[in-house]
Amino acid sequence: MLRHVIEVELEFALQSVFTARQDLSELTGTSADRGVLRGAVTTLETVTGTLRVLLAVLRAFGPAAHDGGGLFDRASDAFAIVHPDGQVLYMNAAVTRVVGRDHRDVAETPFGERTWTDRQQMRRHLAAAYADGLHEDVFDVVRGDGVPITMRLHTRRLDADGQAVLLMNHVAG
Repeated sequence: MLRHVIEVELEFALQSVFTARQDLSELTGTSADRGVLRGAVTTLETVTGTLRVLLAVLRAFGPAAHDGGGLFDRASDAFAIVHPDGQVLYMNAAVTRVVGRDHRDVAETPFGERTWTDRQQMRRHLAAAYADGLHEDVFDVVRGDGVPITMRLHTRRLDADGQAVLLMNHVAG
């Protein structure tokens, strides 16, 4: 699955670069072209950010990110890759199993906005991991079935050319 995510993101990045290149090739020197240029620059910055995230993931998992099933997806522990603001970039199936919630609900709700755990504590956790490079916390979580559980989150900052993402995993036990 991780391989698929990387392939999809790279395809998006390549399409965006192609579109920006096409826009830039059509410039004729008018004031309207400045808007096109600003749009193309913004697109290229976004693509650069996407590529940096992918690079961080590949560096974190090395050859395991390329093998058939992927170490990330086969792991029994819950793993997620998130932006420092908590927006989910990728998570494995174990995350939804541990929290007992719908995959879409978990994937589309930033970690710092989740109502089933202490949002302020999560925001502090993400900020500390971003600032310090590594942070661990214990969270009380209410699963989708109403059962309260305790999760110990170990979060590590990954950097690729200045772009930070966080690798968060639930440590069972």
